Amino acid sequence: MSQYMKTIEKKSMSPLDELRDLSKYVAEEGIVLLENKKNVLPIINKHVAVFGRIQFNYYKSGTGSGGLVNVRNVPNFIDTLRQSPNIFVDNTVYELYKEWVMDHPFDAGNGQWASEPWHQKEMELDLSHIKDAAKMNDIGIVIIGRTAGEDKDNYRGEGSYYLTQTEDELIKNVSEHFKKTIVILNVGNAVDLSFMDKYSIDGLIFAWHGGGMGAQALTDIIAGFKSPSGKLPMTLIKDLKDDPSDKNFGHRGEVIYEEDIYVGYRYFETFHKDAVRYPFGYGLTYTKFLIEPKTFDVVDTQIKFSVYVKNIGLELSKEVVQIYLEAPQGLLGKPKRVLAAYEKTKGLAPNEETTLEFEIDLFNLASYDDFGHIYKSSYVLEKGQYNFYIGNSVRHTKKFGKIILKDDLITLKSEELNAPNQPFKRIKPDQSFNVSYEDVPLRTVNYNERIKKETKKPLQTNDLNINLLDVYQKKYSMDQFIGSLSVDELIELTRGEGMSSPKVTAGTAAAFGGVSSKLLKKGVPIACAADGPSGIRMDSGFYASSLPIGILLASTFNLKLVEHLYELLGQEMLAYNVDVILGPGMNIIRHPLNGRNFEYFSEDPLVTGMTAASLVHGLQNAGVTGTLKHLFANNQETDRFNVNAVVSERAQREIYLKGFEIAIRSAKAKAIMTSYNPVNGLWTASNYDINKKLVHDEWGFKGIIVTDWWAKMNDWEGPGDVKNTKAMIISQNDLYMVITDAESNSNNDNAKASYHEGSLSLSHLQLTAKNILKFLLTTPAFHRMHQLTFKKEVLRYQPFFRTNQTSLHIPYLKQFEINGEQIKVKPYLQQIELQDIESIESMKAKSDSIELHPDFKHAVIKKIEKGETYLLHVLVGEKTDHSNDLVDLNSIDFKMALPVGESAWNPIILKLNESVQLSEGIDVNSDRIQVNQQNSTISYVLEFVNSGKYLLDFMVSSEQSPLAQLPFSIYLNNTYQTTLTINGSEGHKKSSRASILVEPGKHVLTLKFNRSSINIHEFKVMRHG
Repeated sequence: MSQYMKTIEKKSMSPLDELRDLSKYVAEEGIVLLENKKNVLPIINKHVAVFGRIQFNYYKSGTGSGGLVNVRNVPNFIDTLRQSPNIFVDNTVYELYKEWVMDHPFDAGNGQWASEPWHQKEMELDLSHIKDAAKMNDIGIVIIGRTAGEDKDNYRGEGSYYLTQTEDELIKNVSEHFKKTIVILNVGNAVDLSFMDKYSIDGLIFAWHGGGMGAQALTDIIAGFKSPSGKLPMTLIKDLKDDPSDKNFGHRGEVIYEEDIYVGYRYFETFHKDAVRYPFGYGLTYTKFLIEPKTFDVVDTQIKFSVYVKNIGLELSKEVVQIYLEAPQGLLGKPKRVLAAYEKTKGLAPNEETTLEFEIDLFNLASYDDFGHIYKSSYVLEKGQYNFYIGNSVRHTKKFGKIILKDDLITLKSEELNAPNQPFKRIKPDQSFNVSYEDVPLRTVNYNERIKKETKKPLQTNDLNINLLDVYQKKYSMDQFIGSLSVDELIELTRGEGMSSPKVTAGTAAAFGGVSSKLLKKGVPIACAADGPSGIRMDSGFYASSLPIGILLASTFNLKLVEHLYELLGQEMLAYNVDVILGPGMNIIRHPLNGRNFEYFSEDPLVTGMTAASLVHGLQNAGVTGTLKHLFANNQETDRFNVNAVVSERAQREIYLKGFEIAIRSAKAKAIMTSYNPVNGLWTASNYDINKKLVHDEWGFKGIIVTDWWAKMNDWEGPGDVKNTKAMIISQNDLYMVITDAESNSNNDNAKASYHEGSLSLSHLQLTAKNILKFLLTTPAFHRMHQLTFKKEVLRYQPFFRTNQTSLHIPYLKQFEINGEQIKVKPYLQQIELQDIESIESMKAKSDSIELHPDFKHAVIKKIEKGETYLLHVLVGEKTDHSNDLVDLNSIDFKMALPVGESAWNPIILKLNESVQLSEGIDVNSDRIQVNQQNSTISYVLEFVNSGKYLLDFMVSSEQSPLAQLPFSIYLNNTYQTTLTINGSEGHKKSSRASILVEPGKHVLTLKFNRSSINIHEFKVMRHG
């Protein structure tokens, strides 16, 4: 795909259309089809009625730092479905919902952090409407939406994990009266599926949150332009109480990880198979596959498989081959199934076949012995028979291949790190695979003595006048440069500034590096970190591309595709001068109610680690990087700053840290963010055992570690404190994020005082400085500062397992002909809007098919190449003009925003002559806007204090006759809202009103006059009560 990268034109401070469209391609692969009875899907040449308000309010992502990406427009599901050429949508039901949604606008909360509700109020639809629609349509579609996010977990109630009574009744009534019913879940997390037991549901789709183009991706799957191929990265269970972590979730103060290594399918396949509704790794396609293991071989420690896959159905699709291990129980006890490797095929046409080859390192299948049954604090393979199972989910496998070890084998000797210091019990299988319990080994190593013993001598200090550029040019060594830094400068390096620091891209999360004047003079650049990972969050209002959420990425089981998506995100980061994205989020999905599960990948550490490694590798291919977060055991949002996770050393190593290890060893990840919480009494931001001993020393990490924003730190057995950066620095966590001013120590941290009193050594400061400075040398920020040609660091990728799927092919249509005119297409683009063409009269392309909508305004061109399906949506007509940028938002001074909507029914009168942008063709003074030219615009900056429905009241006039129709359109941040058409008034003033739905914040409201000869004498804005 490298040849495509060369064609991308990055515009400074602008999002990439290519990234937007590739995100749709990825979203299509992550949609999971769980039921398809009677072949209800795909829908081709059928009449459908769509129920549920989420058809108008598609959730592109969850909330909080992982979801707040500003986009120009998020297509909704119903509009994309209505544009589909071969699906006929019931207009009566559509109009019912459209009107109701206008009167019941989307509730985005009160504008405060984590105030968004997890569901939206649903319309109580009269049964007669459903009965009437059922007579006219073949299929009823019900779409349900949920969101969740940072700082607030899902809850065990209606409107979150459970359906509301209104939602349940809607599904009941639709399924009872329609011949076929499909339920779509636009969610970021698991939800209760008990409605599947009560009602006749033919199709069930987990659409997840697909990013800015997710609704279009969903429609493409439903319409059969592509087959779904996503698989579940977690287990969906029948009852929450059956989850092994349920009784130890959501508590304040302390959470005991009693389930130990038996998380998700590891628990259910070992102890409680009947609790599962849909198993890990499961997902349907529109075809059927034959999976036949063919060869098995062991060479030294390398286990090799070849697996034959054939499409024995009728549609082109992809399949995911999964290899599971059943290890002998031995003395340690093991889950019955552990995922060892997986790979997705290319798209296979009917009767097409392929062979996947796998190579797995036996040592990667070892268990951690924290007890000393075989060898304490080591990874071991216990003697006995190791069986392998191959299939397309944890439940649908064939036993194939075995290894018999005659003796116990120690694969890696480690040392005790971060063992718990309070007694508790963990589960373990007995001989009949029933749950039994054993005591957890406790800490035996003195934490403070370990640090004291391992503290190194400081580097030699010097008075040399060295610039960091001198180090880059190899005139001086890094050690010499660090030796030239004062204690103040070393400490200032450990402080990041933010949020929305003016020293870096506006609205981003942090500036770090040369944040003080002294460091800047010494050539230390200021690097920029932005929230992610589902796109660049910029609170300044800058637009960016909204990508699919983490759980959807994992559902693709397509590592090469994830890598390529994030290489494109890396290109967009370069356009915005962002060096580091704060993601991937890779905490284990321990419990279904964790509010941030949407950001994370899986309940399985291998899927988590491999997906994260692919993501980071893609970013680093572009020359930027990601931040592995949150290290670690950050598995709930309730009391997230303080809740102590009490976890065995084995569970840490095999479950909660394993994904981080895989990403570091495989992708050479360069940045990590610690979590807010303590683990076994030590806040992770200051945990020497993990940050220094494990991550740096054992895993060989060569990068920076940063705290989460405003995290606490502590000494051994001490309280958490945001000022205790001494403990952070000693642990080799390098950067405290964030404070207002590094040079003046605005956080009043204790680093300098600790140095003077002797509890913080110079060598600890120098170690963190070396980590930070070596990192900065590789950043685009360093090259920008010193006007160097940017050379990205080349890092060798070493996958945790190997397959023969080493490349990715994404076809594209170079050009097509419409109405006799040749249109060129850039790589990756999957949507083209041609506003100068009113209708499609003819279309030609070198493609497999062209589907034209009956309104001649929309066509879908389909091209299949090397098993990959490329779709190009072509839209024509006046309506596409709504997406044009009318205002350069990046040039607007939002400080001028006029507050409106603080209280309902209180009209605010705008001063007509205080616009922020005015096009030619308009004369304006304090009394009147006079429109003299068609398509002219005028814009105002408003701060909408509350979300809701806003009324725009105009006093207008025109010299035209009453027969003249004079429309003008209203835009919010360049996104079309509505059109108001007035009639000529022969100079008389008259009132006219429009309404829009607005979320809180500062917005640019633009009036575009589609005709001239309009006068506006008064413009008032008022929030509807």
